[in-house]
Amino acid sequence: MFTRLTCVACVLAPAATAGLAGAAPVVFAVADGGNGTAYEVVLDPSLTRDGAALVASAASGHLVTITSAQEQAFVESLLLDSGAPTGSYWMGLERAGADQFRWVTDEPFAYNNFPGGEPNNFQGIENAGQIYWSQDPAADFAGRRGTWNDAPVAGYTEGDIPDLIRAGLIFEVE
Repeated sequence: MFTRLTCVACVLAPAATAGLAGAAPVVFAVADGGNGTAYEVVLDPSLTRDGAALVASAASGHLVTITSAQEQAFVESLLLDSGAPTGSYWMGLERAGADQFRWVTDEPFAYNNFPGGEPNNFQGIENAGQIYWSQDPAADFAGRRGTWNDAPVAGYTEGDIPDLIRAGLIFEVE
């Protein structure tokens, strides 16, 4: 699967392929309380939310939707096991109104993992969802590791908050 994603990225963003990496897809097994869906982490900090959605679609999937605490724990273990670097990872969450969100799959939005202070729609432009991730659980910002953030569709490419800078995406294929 990694090779196919590399080729997709070559077509979508030729200059970005040097930083592209991915882990093998992992199934959230029904026997483990999962949904039987395969998930994959793609490392590519050049991708905006729209670019991330195109990569997921090209792999016949969609950006990850997290609808339960069990699925949240699974996604966090996927990031941990894949050695995902510190940064933000695109997910299939989008703003549907002032204080409302929806999943790109139209699944019910009944579970969320926003930390205190989020979502905050900073500057009125944060309409897409990301997962904060810290590779180092001892980092001073790691307390929000695995929680969600609303971000602009372009994401954040620089700044002094490492887990806010876009790093890649997580997608799932049913």
